[in-house]
Amino acid sequence: MVNEDKPPDYAPDKTALGPDRMRSMIFARAFRLAVITVAMAMASLAAAASDPPSKNPPDEAAVRALIDRWLDAQNKGDFAAYSALYTPSFHGIRRSLGRTVVLDYQGWLRDRGRMFKKPMKVAATDLTIARTAPASGLLRATFVQAFSSGTYADRGRKQIDVAAIGGALVIAREELLESERLPAKTPPTGPALDTSPSGARGAPACPPAKAEPFSGTFRGTPGWLVVGESSADAQAIMARALKLEAAGVEAHPIATDSFEGLTAGQFAVVLGAFATRAEAEALVEALRPKKIKATAKESGPLRGGGRLVEIRGVAARNGTRGAWPLLVTTGDGGEGTVKSAANGQFVMWMAASGDVDIQNEAETPAKHNMRASAGVCMHFAPSISGRVDVGTLDTTTWACDN
Repeated sequence: MVNEDKPPDYAPDKTALGPDRMRSMIFARAFRLAVITVAMAMASLAAAASDPPSKNPPDEAAVRALIDRWLDAQNKGDFAAYSALYTPSFHGIRRSLGRTVVLDYQGWLRDRGRMFKKPMKVAATDLTIARTAPASGLLRATFVQAFSSGTYADRGRKQIDVAAIGGALVIAREELLESERLPAKTPPTGPALDTSPSGARGAPACPPAKAEPFSGTFRGTPGWLVVGESSADAQAIMARALKLEAAGVEAHPIATDSFEGLTAGQFAVVLGAFATRAEAEALVEALRPKKIKATAKESGPLRGGGRLVEIRGVAARNGTRGAWPLLVTTGDGGEGTVKSAANGQFVMWMAASGDVDIQNEAETPAKHNMRASAGVCMHFAPSISGRVDVGTLDTTTWACDN
């Protein structure tokens, strides 16, 4: 997500999940592996340090003109023009729906690049400009930002610090101080949108997802399901499914909302799927000696039609696997947040269609103050079927004294 107040970046509560298919997520992760290394970030900081900001702050008129260009680039979907406004030593604070993330220059642009895949409206009101500190050489623009994209809209107070570096005005820092989600039916107004085709917009589309054949009897389609444990806790169901899988038992964590014949609002472990009730009940009996309780249930059709796709991978921070939060967003504005298991593994079944993006939002440890989230984005064709493995998403954190 590109706007710190934007939906595709933050909505941990179920009420903000968007489309119904996002409730079909147990865990997610999608394509375009975009890992930012410490070396790259430090190189950017070193380059910026060689050309420090001027101690003479830019005048107010110039700052207002910069904010106008910043708005114009977003409303026209011009990612190249947007990126050119930021200095390599930039750092930003993204805050929305109770989530706060600190990003460096590379992480910010990668994060914002996702937003540019969809038309958006961004407007600024109540703009004031003041010097940040007597010797800073920075001017701070504070304003109320109104943002909307697709079915999402919000409003919040933002600060942008502007510096003069090498004779040019650039954005050195950006922070959304708070945000309030707005009803989708009344999006904020803003400058006219560029209606050019999405292919002409600044950010490239996600690459196509590549699926491997399913390895078990459950293939994301309706039938007679052998259902084990169920719970409202998606994290616990995913962990249970992975534990059974490690023991050699077929197990898949699904959202019961995916099928019309299952009780809604739960998550369950599916231990197998068959064409007939007799086959499903035979597996139920075969599992009894293993002390695995299960029942045979007819799934009913998939809500929304289509089929489910399995997505799995591993989450890590600085090379260490663990229970890290993952943010999953879809191209139509849906989103959800879950955690990987203690060993870093995650797996989900979802009715994927279009773009899906997964970001490892592993927290920054106390000893560090910078973070580059690892993420992946991919495009799901309507006909896709099978298992998609996104590999390891390893988020990098480090300390920066600058």
